[in-house]
Amino acid sequence: MIRKLIFWMGLLGVTQLAYCQDFEHTIEVGPLAGTSFYLGDANQKLFAYNRSVIGGLVRYPLNNRLALKSALSFSGIKGYSDTYQVAFNHNYLFATIQGEFNFFPYERSDYNIESSIVTPYILGGVGFIACSKQKKNATLLTEPIFPARAVVLSCGVGGKLKLSSRVDLNVEWTINKALSDRLEGVAELNNPYLLNQNMSFNNDFYSTLTIAVTFAIYTQKCECRSGFLKGY
Repeated sequence: MIRKLIFWMGLLGVTQLAYCQDFEHTIEVGPLAGTSFYLGDANQKLFAYNRSVIGGLVRYPLNNRLALKSALSFSGIKGYSDTYQVAFNHNYLFATIQGEFNFFPYERSDYNIESSIVTPYILGGVGFIACSKQKKNATLLTEPIFPARAVVLSCGVGGKLKLSSRVDLNVEWTINKALSDRLEGVAELNNPYLLNQNMSFNNDFYSTLTIAVTFAIYTQKCECRSGFLKGY
């Protein structure tokens, strides 16, 4: 599902590059905060064992439909397994690069009657999550395995609102599928069902729900041109 979403977002991106738009390019930066949770061998409930998220992002809109985004955040995962009587609570660093597709032409424009200052959007991309610190827990029966880390595939949905010509507010829910079964950092929960060789049955997911405020620190008016890269 995540791979299909990334494919369709890429196809939409190629299509959008064919249109000429009087678009103002910007570079947006800002802080983000929210909550995160883990889904895997030790937790199957949404928003259970949640941890706080704090970080920042940089976004570069390609046009009023497409944008590239990079984000770095600090959070963690925790959970408890009744089967193995094991608990864990680790701090994590999470870095990602994503593409965004806006459902509405997202811009504040006096010349485009279809432009909108609010839009829902979808996203897809890749990232990397790594354990920065493993916390000891009184119920932990074994020593943690080597520091947990994984490449992830991301997908998500969100909404954007222009508060002014240079300030934006967005809310985003992202689900990240880990390409390993080691996010728990505990030996008993490292591939307990021997399914790591099949990516479809890997159980570890890392999800975030965040709010971000971004500020446009650079703007450049686009000149309309002919050819495939019209408007760029």
